Amino acid sequence: MPRGKSIIVWRRARIWGYLAFWACVMGISLADPTLARLGQEGAKAAHAVKLKEVHQFVQKDGDKPERFLSVKFSPDGKRLYATSLAPQARKVYLRAWNLDDRKLAWQQTIATEDKENPMLDSRLKLFQVDVSPGGSYVLVNDWGRVQLWAGRNLVSKGLHDKEVVIHREGELAFELKVEVPAINERHIGWVSAARFLQSDGIQLLAAFGSPPRLRHWWQISSLSLPPRPGFMNELDAKKESQTAAEFSGLLKGSRVTCLAPHPTDSHLVGLAGGNLIWIWNWKTAKVERRWEIYDHTKPLTEKGSFIAYEGVGQVVRVYDLEGTFSSGELRWVSAHGDNGAPFAPSGRIPTWNVNVGGNLPWQSEGFVEIWNREGKKLHRCVHQGAVVSVACAKTAPWLVSAEFRKQVKLVAIDQTPGPPERPVILEYLDLPSCIYVWDLDGKLLALGEGHQAGITDVAIAPSDDLIASCGIGGTVRLWEAPKPR
Repeated sequence: MPRGKSIIVWRRARIWGYLAFWACVMGISLADPTLARLGQEGAKAAHAVKLKEVHQFVQKDGDKPERFLSVKFSPDGKRLYATSLAPQARKVYLRAWNLDDRKLAWQQTIATEDKENPMLDSRLKLFQVDVSPGGSYVLVNDWGRVQLWAGRNLVSKGLHDKEVVIHREGELAFELKVEVPAINERHIGWVSAARFLQSDGIQLLAAFGSPPRLRHWWQISSLSLPPRPGFMNELDAKKESQTAAEFSGLLKGSRVTCLAPHPTDSHLVGLAGGNLIWIWNWKTAKVERRWEIYDHTKPLTEKGSFIAYEGVGQVVRVYDLEGTFSSGELRWVSAHGDNGAPFAPSGRIPTWNVNVGGNLPWQSEGFVEIWNREGKKLHRCVHQGAVVSVACAKTAPWLVSAEFRKQVKLVAIDQTPGPPERPVILEYLDLPSCIYVWDLDGKLLALGEGHQAGITDVAIAPSDDLIASCGIGGTVRLWEAPKPR
């Protein structure tokens, strides 16, 4: 080989050697199909300020980690609640930790496979936790019911002003039955979302069914007694039928996946279902605003059941929605992921659909979007995986988002003679995932690293000094929130 050509070859080999070295350092494959798209975002994340982790709560189920589903601070910031699925025991737990000494306060089994549905781990937004404004009750949405657990000792005054404990802390206070339409003859339906309204008294909303319906409970007793089933009342039949009709017409059969109370007015509730975001006045049963979510960087193509429309991007799913009121302006923050299967149970899954997200191997993708009051998009915050949860600070203009990274690859195809339509095997690989802190202008402020698998939920303490994150890797992590600049 001539000397000039050999020098060129040597220089090219040296360049590729450097690239391969730094790719190994950063844990990135040069063949990764997402490298080009995420290179810029990955570089930003690599140089972001790292959040300080202050504690971990670790739970295992035999030799497997529990899959944490949801996390929430109490209104006084002294307790942390979380739900998790034990994959081997086939149980779902609700736990409460004291944040002063970081010790477990109580633990309860809230569902089992024997009693409930055999598809416990198939619904990402099942068994989400919320806490009433006063901290008296901890709410969990479930198959065909809403559970309310005592967040503290619930007492009332009896004869001679003697205090009587009605429900002790950590006990099931009562459950609200919901007649959810069955999926089929084997599987009952589930309450897809439930939240407390941030207003006086005990009020909560629950969404369920397909077409979707909404149910509202509130405490009508002004006595000091804690609410019992007799003190909880639903909307009357006429109002509820109007609500059902409004929901059915609005969402066209989509299931509600998120309930988000308005940050300044409890009369307005933001809801997300499918790829719709809509703001709904639950008192008047009127839709005040709605908009659809598309990823315009990925135009639809005519593939399978998808049809290409000029100027319309790929459909993405709304996984979470939260409002924040900062500097006199209302902002909505939404979490999105590709409409594929990044949240299917880990392992090898037989399927007939090999076009999951395009060419395999395929990695989950997503982003956070920030909207103004009118539903105009202001900023997009791109992640290296799907985003399934967001939380907004109460007293400062920043938010935190949870990333769920998962890769899907084809591991086996049966080539033996036989029917042409047979399932292939897809393998779902968990990837390290991060939490991101952004300002309301879409600037990345900080990054929390440590979760070795997808992150399912994030929460911010009422004083905005702590961040909690949980995931399917068996840990709930506490982070020191970024300091104001």
